[in-house]
Order: sequence, then structure tokens, then C-alpha cells
Amino acid sequence: MNYESARLVDLLAGEYVLGTLRGGARRRFERLLHKRPDVRSAVWRWESSLGELGLTLAPVSPPSAVWSAVARRIEPADLHPAWWRSIGLWRAWSLAASTALVVLLVVSSPFTTSPPPPDSAPDHVSVIGDGSEPLWLLSANLETGAITARAVNAVAADVDKVFELWMLPESGPPISMGLLPVGGESVTRSLPAGLRALLRQSKGIAVSIEPAGGSPTGAPTGPVVHTARVVSL
Repeated sequence: MNYESARLVDLLAGEYVLGTLRGGARRRFERLLHKRPDVRSAVWRWESSLGELGLTLAPVSPPSAVWSAVARRIEPADLHPAWWRSIGLWRAWSLAASTALVVLLVVSSPFTTSPPPPDSAPDHVSVIGDGSEPLWLLSANLETGAITARAVNAVAADVDKVFELWMLPESGPPISMGLLPVGGESVTRSLPAGLRALLRQSKGIAVSIEPAGGSPTGAPTGPVVHTARVVSL
């Protein structure tokens, strides 16, 4: 394949995010994802688009006959008590699963694809690193939503591993803010209004090591290697 083709990269990124890219093709794409900023940007664009799409979805309750048929097919009636076979239980489980999926789509890549407004001077900054050696500089204008992450001394993690940035709200689980650049690269994205308010009141940010493409669960799965405060200018 000609991986230099921007159209091909975009198509593969879409399949990767949707989960339809499988086997050797997916492994080859993940190697490219680890090495090339344009591939990571394509993945971010697709994740952002699907995240916005997830916001428009409303729960739909299927007919009771459908749930009855599902319950009969997956579990014989005599293996579990009546409460387990309850249609209400399955509906509640379905609603919770649907809600979790929408949340995962939204928080897995909160950056939108719209470019940041021009001349947006940062009003919040953060330095992420060990001791006196900064690894990343994060700057944000929380009025416009423009947020930039610049790799200062950060180098690539292990093979097939990436660094993922997380917001630490005052309450609730960490929220993904996307993958961090390495090797002197810089990434600028626009943060949605809802997440700007959370970042303004957050306890700080954290960095974890994740599989290529980022956390598959919407929560940190690898070790958290750095934490930092977000300072208002």
C-alpha cells in the first residue's frame, strides 16, 4: 500500500477508529500511528467526529418481545432466578451500556477538528516533566478553547506505546485530552466548552503510557508516569 497517500491514510484511520481494521492491516497501521504525526492527526479527526456524533444519539428502547427472545436465547429459563430474567433488568443493562459507549466516544478524544482562533494568547499553562527537565509544555486559552502541547525533551515511549494526556477533575474519573507529541513536535487543538470549564477547575493533569492509538477503555490502562498542575496566568 502507498501509505504516503493522504486519502489512504484517512480511510485507514476511519476504519481503525470504527474497529473494522483487523489483523495484520491493523498492526501495520498502529506502527505508522506510533511514528507519523499525520497518521495520529487523521485518527484524532475521526475520533472527534464520532465523538460529536455520539452526542446526538438518544437511547431507543426495543420492543419487549425482542428482549424476551434475547433472554431466552442466551440463558435457559431454569438456570437463573426470576429477577435475572427480568426484562427490566436487561433494559437497564442496555441503557447503561449505551450510555457508557456514548461517554467513551465523547471522552476518548475531546479535541474538536476546528482550528483554534487566531491570536489566542494563553491564559493557563502547565509544565510536565521530571524535576528541572520539562518534557512537555502545555498552554491553553480557556476562553477560546485553543490548547497546545509541545514536546520539549519528550521522546517516544516503547515500541507500540504512546503518551496520553488526562484531565483530573475535582470529582469523577480522569478525562482523556488526547495523545501527546514527542520528538520536538507540537500539537494544537480546540477544546469544547464543557471541558474548558472542567479544566479550569481541575486538580491538574496526568500522563499515562498507553497502547498505540491511546487507551482502549476511555480510562488510563498503563502506568501514570507524570502529574502536573495547571496554572492560571
